[in-house]
Amino acid sequence: MWSARCSVLEYAPRNHPNAVRMEAAVEAAEKFAGEENWLEVGTANMGFHNAVVSLSDSRRLMRSFANVLAELRLAFLKVEVLDFLHAPFIERNREVVEIYRSDGPGAAAARLAVYLGDSERQVLGAYARAGQD
Repeated sequence: MWSARCSVLEYAPRNHPNAVRMEAAVEAAEKFAGEENWLEVGTANMGFHNAVVSLSDSRRLMRSFANVLAELRLAFLKVEVLDFLHAPFIERNREVVEIYRSDGPGAAAARLAVYLGDSERQVLGAYARAGQD
């Protein structure tokens, strides 16, 4: 079983200035989903996770995470059914933001840890299906 501690989010101040970036990314994903522009939904989802990492205030971590995002974007190019891949994360990102604001960073980090485990399985499954076609 995949397990993670989302310490960047867990230890972020409750009102970190970069939290608005998380909210903006969710709003962008919701807008693009309404337009069925799944490529942009995926970009907004990556923006959400980039915003979470920005709560660390670490340039080094941000540079490392930029490399991860670049690799993910390349992997997503092999997936043809982008709505299947990206749609579930819009609501989950919204939940993380709302929990961060209402219950605090620790509770949001716990929710994000579960979400990341599910996400890993979904992304690997979608990528495996793309390789079979």
